[in-house]
Amino acid sequence: KWRNLANKFEQTQQRIEEDIKASLSNLNDSNKLGPELGEYFVKKKSEFLKDYEDKKEKISTEIIILKDEAFRGKLINFISEIKIRISQMLGVLQIRVEEDIDAREFKRAYYRINKRANNIHAHIKIIKKNIKNLTKEFDKYSKDFETKNKYILEDFNKFLNDFYETLTEKVKSLEQLIIKSYVQMVITAVANEFLTISFLNHELKIKKQNLQDHLIYLISNGDLKGKYEPRLGLYYENPDVLKNLNEDELEVFKKMNFKVYMFWKR
Repeated sequence: KWRNLANKFEQTQQRIEEDIKASLSNLNDSNKLGPELGEYFVKKKSEFLKDYEDKKEKISTEIIILKDEAFRGKLINFISEIKIRISQMLGVLQIRVEEDIDAREFKRAYYRINKRANNIHAHIKIIKKNIKNLTKEFDKYSKDFETKNKYILEDFNKFLNDFYETLTEKVKSLEQLIIKSYVQMVITAVANEFLTISFLNHELKIKKQNLQDHLIYLISNGDLKGKYEPRLGLYYENPDVLKNLNEDELEVFKKMNFKVYMFWKR
């Protein structure tokens, strides 16, 4: 566009010079006026060219600024929508797990936690790739766009790091909610008032180490009123359990699920 404008200016300049020459040829003493008019023309031409270059530079700068602002706005809006979307995914996870617990579908609740958490991680991986591609695309039309807007990208990465921590804590708290709800339901139905880690692992499909860590936390936090015996991998609420413990029954109980145990105790 600037090249076309420059070409038009060149053409206009040539026509002006030709008109001046034609006009001077019809005047007496044109030899005297010619140099003065030529000097005046060159002066005005220089002033015009300087003004033209200044305005050209100013307009170019304003275009660059407008491009940067437009692309920056699109990037910020895209990131804002993503933040809302993945935050909603976390809220949906909480709701679905609580619904499963209310329906006493504890195993399904734990399966849902892991599946949803993995889906969220996969979704964020795609989002990061999309933002990288979007930034590269903007960089083609706005010089150093990525460098100029590095602070926006760094702020989003910080958000993601905080979100990963929140997700980890959410998974942990939901696992604890499942264990707490299941133990409170089952312990009242067990005659001996104790549950083994092996039994809980079989019923909930939660890793034994995680079960032990969660049980200890829930007990120490007052969410479960019983005790945990790590040597036997045993949770109990009746203090007399350890005194009256039948080792043979304990071994049998470790290998049973809840439904089989209840049938066996009838």
